[in-house]
Amino acid sequence: MSNQIAAPFSDDQVASLNAYQASDSFHPFTCGSLECREVLQADSDGWSCAKCSYRQDWAHEFMADWSWKPLTE
Repeated sequence: MSNQIAAPFSDDQVASLNAYQASDSFHPFTCGSLECREVLQADSDGWSCAKCSYRQDWAHEFMADWSWKPLTE
C-alpha cells in the first residue's frame, strides 16, 4: 500500500504531481464532486479543481517523488 503525504507540497513535488496527472499511463485524481469530475491540479497547498471549490490535501507519496516516471517508459 502506498504512503500518503499531506500538503504543503514542495515545488518539485508539485511538478511531479502535475506530470503524473498529465501522463497517459495512469488514471489521474479527479474532483470529488459528482457533478464535476474534472482532473485536479496540484499546487503547494494541495489539489484543486478549476471548475468548482473542491480541494484535497493529500497525495500518494510515489506520485510526488517521480518514482512513477520509469513505469511510463
